[in-house]
Order: sequence, then structure tokens, then C-alpha cells
Amino acid sequence: MNIGRSPLYAGFTRYGLRSMGDQLRYSRQGPIELTESDSIEGTKTPKVIRNIESEQIRSKAAFDALVTYEDHQKLQLILDSRAGTQRGKPRSRVRGGNPLGARVFDMTCGWPMYRVPRSGTYSYTCGLYQQSHSKACDHNRVDGPLATKFGLSSIQQILLQPGTIEKLHERLRIRAEQSSCESNSELELKGLQNQLAIAKSQLPIAGRNMALAETEKERIWTSPRFVGAGNGLQGFGELGG
Repeated sequence: MNIGRSPLYAGFTRYGLRSMGDQLRYSRQGPIELTESDSIEGTKTPKVIRNIESEQIRSKAAFDALVTYEDHQKLQLILDSRAGTQRGKPRSRVRGGNPLGARVFDMTCGWPMYRVPRSGTYSYTCGLYQQSHSKACDHNRVDGPLATKFGLSSIQQILLQPGTIEKLHERLRIRAEQSSCESNSELELKGLQNQLAIAKSQLPIAGRNMALAETEKERIWTSPRFVGAGNGLQGFGELGG
């Protein structure tokens, strides 16, 4: 993805892709002083902001392009469509570290909020705030452990209502029975498929034996249902003998 995004293949370079200074910040007009929005809320830690394309400076590279500018732009559209709204959002590799998943929503703009690591703990940050590179949605962050505690308390409050636990037990029992029935059906189907595979593999042998048989009795004992029956007891039972 990084190779496909690189402008070097189209023969140009970019400057001012990000702003991250803690004293002054980049702009096309020159260095500018930091504002309150350039720091993480409640701290003096500066944000790393990806500047929009109109704020970046583009220059021709000192070597020939490998692809045309038009083809490179078409590739960007493909990569953008694959990325969707998830581009730029961090993901936790530990399942237990993100108990609410993508179930937290910003009540101001309606966007989902995503888990962001923060100095040994974590918070949930508005997706619109991240996608717009901190330029949209001011109501953008909630404390992660506090949000998790609130969510679990809300679930507990619902479950402790009269009759809710009994209904939950009943639904779980029904689902367990349905799952058990489905499992038995799958096992039965696999067993029949195995029997069919064995029968198909025995057909060529039975065909050769029946072709060589001289009497009707020999043809019966070399038919597919007797092939592989061991000492012949299975076939003997089928004939009612």
C-alpha cells in the first residue's frame, strides 16, 4: 500500500505531508505558531497532523516517472475505495484490550469511536475527528475504562430486571439445542458422504469381477454391496439367509 501511495513512481515528490512541531508548524506560507487545537486535549503534547493535499508542496523529481500521473491517480482512487472510512485509525492486536469494539458512538456527529492507546491506558476517539485530521467534531474523546464501566453497568441494569435472567436462560437453551441438532445433521451427512465415496471406489472392482463371473451366484457375491464386506456376513444378512 505504501508503494502504491508513493508519488515517486509518478515522478514527483511532496513536502509538508505532516505537521508535528512542538514550537512552530509548517504551512505553505511559512512557519506558524501552534494553536490550542494542535495539542492533545488536556495535555501539552503536540498532535501529529496530516496536512490536506492543498497545503502540501509538490515538485518534479530528479528522475523519470515509472508510471503516468493519470495512472497513479487512478491507483489512489482504488486504494481509497478499499480503505473506506478505516484509513488512519489504530487497531488493537489484543482482543481483551478493546472490550467495547466499535460499539461506542459520538452523540454529537453519530460517528463510531475507535480505541486509541494513551500512556498505559486507552480512550475512544471519534472517527470523524480522526478522518478529518482533527479539523471536524470537537466532542471527540471519552476515557476508555470509564466508558467500559458505564457500558457493563448498563448491561447489568437491564439483566437485573425481573424475569430477564429467566428469558435469557431460555433463549440460550433453545440456541444450544438448535446447535446440537445442526451438529448431528452435519455428522450424519459426513457419514453418508464417506459411504458414497467408498462405494464409488469399489464400483470398478465389482465391474471387473462380475465380468469374469461364470454363474449367477458368483455375480451376486461380487456385486458392490458385497465387495469389502469382510467375511460376507453383511451380504448374507441382506439376503435374509
